[in-house]
Parts: sequence; structure tokens; C-alpha cells
Amino acid sequence: MAPFATVWNLNIKPAKDAVIVDEYMFCAISEQGVGIAELSSPAFPDIRVNTRTNGYANGVAVTSDKTLMFVACGEMGLTIFDISTFDEGFGTYPTAAWFDTQGYAENVVLAEEDSLSLIAAGTSGLLIVDYSNLQNVHIVGSYSSGGNAFDLIYDNKIVYLAAEKGGFHILDITSPATPKVLGRLELKQAVGLDMDDNYIYVADNVDGLVIIKKP
Repeated sequence: MAPFATVWNLNIKPAKDAVIVDEYMFCAISEQGVGIAELSSPAFPDIRVNTRTNGYANGVAVTSDKTLMFVACGEMGLTIFDISTFDEGFGTYPTAAWFDTQGYAENVVLAEEDSLSLIAAGTSGLLIVDYSNLQNVHIVGSYSSGGNAFDLIYDNKIVYLAAEKGGFHILDITSPATPKVLGRLELKQAVGLDMDDNYIYVADNVDGLVIIKKP
């Protein structure tokens, strides 16, 4: 089956990252903040509101119950928005917390079961941030990846991390304060990740697509 586009050049750009929660897409769009689109009809995405952010919105994550939105905002660190009054994507979303991370926040994913946000923070590597108390968001662990931590995936206590000029890393964060290295692969410019049940796919600016069997 040949892939085909149902829509292109959607007016949510420059798109840096996107997540899908139910029938909604949350898209980090750099200086434009975060845009939301309703996707029940994929050929006709219904663009809702933009939420402005401090700094450039590089990465976005949303809790499964659509109450909190986390945005990796480059030099401005991590911003958490209260989206509990979601209103089908038309709401006005106040800032619930802000955390000035070290390094440059490139992307963020969630370990919801432990109320942790995991941040790829450029030269500061992986930052593990506890958000269980929004009045006291704080780092509970970190890992120096070398190079620039650029993208990451979380899956059942395991973090897969791509670091530009720092390679590919697999970390066990069962104990968030002391991440344990399970594996590392030297790559030249690893900048993106995806995975399925069996393999991890690494996008590298020099080595191209690298496919790694999951341990």
C-alpha cells in the first residue's frame, strides 16, 4: 500500500514536535507556541487555539486525562500549562508551573505513573523532573549524555535517548535519582527516535536511519 497525504501544508508551522491524545493533536510550533487541532476528520483538521509559550516551543507532552500540558521551551526550560478546562481545544490555558532547566530544552516526555517529566536538555543531557507538586517542581535525577540530548522515548521505566554528537543511550530509571545505563551506541549526530514492539529507529544526520533491536 502506497502512503498518501490526506492534508499537507496545514497552518500549524513551523512544526517541531506533535503528540496525539484522543482526537486532538498538540503541536509545538517554535515561536508560535503550541497549536491544537481536532482530527476526527483527518482530511480536514480543525485548528483550534494557539497557546503562547516563553521561548521556542520545541517539544510537547500531554497527560492522558488532558489536564496538564508540558512544553520544552528551549532556553526558557519547561513550562507546564493547566488544560483541565480543555473545552474541545478552544480553552484558555494558564501556566501551572515553570521550571528553568539547565541546558536547552529540546523535548519532553512523561512517566505519568511516577509524576515525572523527562527532558532532553541539550548539553545538560537527560533531566528527570518531579511534577507531583506543581508548587515545587524539581529535578530528582539527571544523566550526562555527552553532546546535545535531542530526543527521547519513555517506555516502562526505560528511557531511549538520542544525543547529537553523543550517540544513542538506553537508561533504566527505576530509581530516578540514579539512572542506570543499559546500553550505548556511538553515532555521529543522533537527533530523532521512534520505536515499535521490536525495534528502535534512530534518525542520524550523518549515519541516516539506524535500526536497533530492542534489548
